[in-house]
Amino acid sequence: MARKLNSIHPGEILREEFMAQFWMSLQANYDLQCAEDAAGKDIAAIRPAPGLAV
Repeated sequence: MARKLNSIHPGEILREEFMAQFWMSLQANYDLQCAEDAAGKDIAAIRPAPGLAV
């Protein structure tokens, strides 16, 4: 006989399907902003080598 699974609350499905992905996007944007803040001046100081097309 097949084992019966526990009921899943609709909020759990919403959280897993939508909120987790939305959170990952927010986290990635935050991480990118932190990296830009930390290295921004160094990156801005990089200049192309003379004679190379940009």
